[in-house]
Order: sequence, then structure tokens, then C-alpha cells
Amino acid sequence: MADYHFYAALARAARVELAGREERERHLSALGAHRRLLEEWRRSCPENFATRAALVGAELARLEGRELDAMRLYEEAVRSAGANGLVHNQALAYERAAAFYQARGFELVAVTYLRQAHESYARWGAAGKLRQLEERHGQLQRRQEAPSATPLAQLDMYAVAKATQAISGRIVLDELVDTLMRIALENAGAQSGALLLVRDGELALVADVAVARQAVDVRL
Repeated sequence: MADYHFYAALARAARVELAGREERERHLSALGAHRRLLEEWRRSCPENFATRAALVGAELARLEGRELDAMRLYEEAVRSAGANGLVHNQALAYERAAAFYQARGFELVAVTYLRQAHESYARWGAAGKLRQLEERHGQLQRRQEAPSATPLAQLDMYAVAKATQAISGRIVLDELVDTLMRIALENAGAQSGALLLVRDGELALVADVAVARQAVDVRL
């Protein structure tokens, strides 16, 4: 039942933009019902259902034109899946987020999410899905020949794009710092990092972040 409501919601979300008016309304109504049930299960067991509820919510926000909500929810789905070891759901969340940004012309961000999806599917062992992504997106194949280091310009553009998402959805300073630290660590592919700010002419340590036991720990 859980798989049915999750994948049925995603399938309807994919169909909406191709449907006529009556079919579109029918899909949106059903999509809302699927999401409400997932949200109910999320309250009982967030470890299993937070990712699914967030991803379906992101797709619904996308269809309704609530782009900032969609950005926040895609990121929430990715983060929740990573925190709970749901690599298959994380791969799917990355893939859907990539499609969202690509449709809006943010090619650099879209490619970055797509590569994360590719890596997540590889960790899951989904060989057929990897071949499908590589056939559809030539840049994934080209990456095998590219240097392992991320070009500084790409790092900066991606960090700015994701920081913008974080700021749009966070107004509590501690939460903002936590989110930005996680984004920086993920983007750099690092194991640890620190945030230094200038205060009274001197550098002050505001927060540090490290990967421990496959989880990201941010200390303010």
C-alpha cells in the first residue's frame, strides 16, 4: 500500500502536464489524496515516510507553480532519504529535482542533481537505471573522462543556487547555518568543514560540520 500510494502519486504527477483539462483535474485530485495519506503516515513514522511525503509534495508544488516550495521540498526529500539510509528514494528525489531545474533553464544545477542521482543509483546497484540515465544524458558519460576536482566556477554557481534555496525556506539563523553547512559539505564532497566569520576584526568559529557514521553532524 505504501509503495502504491507513493509511485501512483509520482506517476500521476508525470501525467498531468500531458493530460486534457478533465483528466488533469482528476489526476490532481488523486495526487492530493495520495499526499494526504503519505503525510498521515509521515507523522507516525517519519523515518520511512518523510522522504516520500516531501517528494510528492514537491511534485504537487511544481504543478501548482509554487516553485520556492518545490525547491525546499525536493531538498527536504533528498536530505531525509540520506539521513535514513533510503538510497533508492534519494536517487529518485535527485532525479526529479534535476528534471525540475532543467525545465526552468538551470542547466548547471540540473546536471549536478543528475550526477547525484546517477551516483545514488550506482550505490543502490540499479544497473539498468544507470544505463537509462547515461543514454538520455550524455554528460554523465563524459564525466568519466573529466578531472575529479570540481571547477571553482561550477562550485560557486552551484553553492549559490542551493544557498538561495536554503535562504528562501529558512528564517531561523541557527537553522540557516545548519542548512548552509550541509550544502557546502555535500557540494565539496568533504568529510569536515568549518564556518568562520569576521567579528570585531578577527575570525570567529561559528559552526563546524563533519560526517560520522554516514550522517552529517553540524555543531553551532
